[in-house]
Amino acid sequence: MADPSSPPDLLPPNATPFMRALSSTSGVMLSVPTEFIRTLNDPATCPPEMLPYLAHRRAVRVWDPAWPVETMRSVVASAYTVKARGGTRGALEDAIDALGVGLQIREWFEYGGAPYRFRLYLELPAGSGWDARLQSQIFRTARTAKNARSRLERLEVAASGPETPVFIAVVVNLRVRVKPYA
Repeated sequence: MADPSSPPDLLPPNATPFMRALSSTSGVMLSVPTEFIRTLNDPATCPPEMLPYLAHRRAVRVWDPAWPVETMRSVVASAYTVKARGGTRGALEDAIDALGVGLQIREWFEYGGAPYRFRLYLELPAGSGWDARLQSQIFRTARTAKNARSRLERLEVAASGPETPVFIAVVVNLRVRVKPYA
């Protein structure tokens, strides 16, 4: 006897075993509440373990599983506006603001620089630190959200608050010319 909660079997007598197996699982798929499916499409209500899949669906280009859940939600929520305004100053602002840092963009005509260059001035919130991972995320985000012709010329970071750790790395490029002893 068939289960009364499952949909009626409308398959023809010559249905393959695969078709019968698929038909038997459709009742399970119909039992998923629609409210749960709605939460999967909303970044504010999506379960944290499903956010990477929603980010993939919305074509988020820069993603880090180590982000806090609030940052993940913010990046996913801004994905459509960044994509729609891609290559504009607004897209760059939206993409980097979603990472949770304060941002000011200065374009070449605002500071008298070389054409099609821009500078980013970031302000870290109190208590957050600057490290190589955040720097890499900001560079990748800027590269994917900016237009193709513009180049990031400078990145300046300001940390507010006495408890903000800033890790600095210095790379020195030395040219040594060796002359024979005369």
